[in-house]
Formats: sequence, structure tokens, C-alpha cells
Amino acid sequence: MLKAANRDPRHPMSPENNSIPSADSITHVRQRLRDASVACGMRSLSWPAFLKNFPHGHLVAAVAVDVGADEIGSRRLRDLRDLLHRIIGRRASSGVFALTVSRAAGFPEILCGFEAQTDADALAAMTHAKPTDRYPGFATQRLFGLDTAMEAAIRAGLLSEGDIDQR
Repeated sequence: MLKAANRDPRHPMSPENNSIPSADSITHVRQRLRDASVACGMRSLSWPAFLKNFPHGHLVAAVAVDVGADEIGSRRLRDLRDLLHRIIGRRASSGVFALTVSRAAGFPEILCGFEAQTDADALAAMTHAKPTDRYPGFATQRLFGLDTAMEAAIRAGLLSEGDIDQR
């Protein structure tokens, strides 16, 4: 019975209806997904692509206070990066952003690069990031400590549509 239904040209899994999509239709779908991601929040780039396209972007760096220098690449550090990615990605903006984990300073940092200064300003305001000059080449640069309390505040912010408790 199933085979007969699958051979019916009206059935979605019929060989007549189950063709391989063309390159044009795949490109169209990808463009629609990109448009939807911009409409729903900021679009994420890889760190190298971000630096190539926005060499003088805006930076907010998070020092992972509770993660040791020997824990670069640890699950804990990846979880913190993913947490920042989620809170940043939810913001409605037409700009792009990128995240990377760095140990260039000798301790773990999560670097958040932004195309638009307003987006960097928003994260800096949420986290009480302070101006710094440690990262040459960026138009603006701020730094904050990402400790257990800040992590809890950011997680709570995800539940309350982005409002981080400042207590």
C-alpha cells in the first residue's frame, strides 16, 4: 500500500515530485534564510571573515575570570562563548558580529566583534564593560569580567528577553 501511495504523482515523496533541487533554488533558499536571520537578529560571521570585512570594527572583550589559563578549549569556555553568542544573536539589528576565544593575553578571553558601534555599546552597557586600549586596530574597545555572577545575570537575561539583572 505504501509503495502505491509513493508512486502517486500527487504524493510528496513520489519520484516525480522528489527531484534534486537546482543550484538556483538552493541559492534562493540560502538568501531567504540570510534575510530571515537579519530580520530576527544579528548575523554571525567567523572571526577571520569578520576581521577581513570589518578591520576597524568595534570590540567588547570578556575575560573568563573563573576559567584557568590551562582550560583553553574546555567545555566550560565554549559554553561561555555560546552564551554570549545567544544573547548577542537575539538583538534585532542589521549589523553582523563575530566571536572567538583568545589566549593571546595569557588568560582566556572571549572577543566579541561588531560591525555597528550601537551593537557593541549595547553589550558594553549590559555587562558594564570599561574602555581599554589593549586591542589595537579596533575603532572602539571595551573589557568586562565574565565571572559566575555575570554569567548568571546573562542567563537570566535570556529568560527575560535580554534584560540583565544589575543587582
